[in-house]
Amino acid sequence: DYETADMAVHAALTGHIVLSTLHTNDAAGAIPRLIDMKIEPFLVNSSVNCVVAQRLCRRICENCKEVLQIESGEKAAAEEALKNLPADVEKPSKIEFFHGKGCDNCNGTGYKGRIGIFEIFQLSDDLKAMVAKRASGTELAAQAVKNGMVTMKQDGILKAIDGLTTLEEVWRVTKD
Repeated sequence: DYETADMAVHAALTGHIVLSTLHTNDAAGAIPRLIDMKIEPFLVNSSVNCVVAQRLCRRICENCKEVLQIESGEKAAAEEALKNLPADVEKPSKIEFFHGKGCDNCNGTGYKGRIGIFEIFQLSDDLKAMVAKRASGTELAAQAVKNGMVTMKQDGILKAIDGLTTLEEVWRVTKD
């Protein structure tokens, strides 16, 4: 609500570190959401440093993990999503995916525990200019990617390649 958002903004403006939650589909979506809550864009720009978005994926059971042969179309979709990774992010030398075949340790599910996938939206000067003009979340996200943001989907795919979760889980939790 407006009162809570206004109180958080004013606390941030007086030097306090403010951590809060806000329900949006992605990190960039938090900015228009604050503006929709009647927080003026100049106050958003002055009080928000970054926004972290997260989702939980099921973690592959280490006891029964094995390499998974996936369809070429699904592999191509993953490779396409990784095409515009920032230069400072290490690209995988080999792209293969995994799954849990199911065992007593995971009650036959192939999963045991959860792992987070994330994206971090940092307000750079160009993004602040866009916020001042009330740009949409989609426009802000596109510029953030150009600036080097790793999307939640990309982070999930990288974790699937590392064998931490499945590509199926990444698609499930990042679908729009």
